[in-house]
Amino acid sequence: MRTAGSVILWVLAALVALIDVSLIVYYLSRGAAEPGRTWGTLAALAVFAGALAFMAWRLGTRRACPRCGKAVRKGITVCPTCGFDYAAVTSAS
Repeated sequence: MRTAGSVILWVLAALVALIDVSLIVYYLSRGAAEPGRTWGTLAALAVFAGALAFMAWRLGTRRACPRCGKAVRKGITVCPTCGFDYAAVTSAS
């Protein structure tokens, strides 16, 4: 499971990447016919949209344990926190 500190580090890394891509595109497009700010903004939006798509995909690969409430990957058959057996519940149904 992720701790609050690791989530903060991932968010900071994503922000740094977003700023870096925007600045690189801005400086590379300064001599172009379109203003560099336009291309920098478009690059930032593309990185942001990609990050949102990744987070949506990541959230879709987890489920909450009915016993302890922790997030567990969908392929796991036993909760690593409390030992809840998903296979026993689905076979009993």
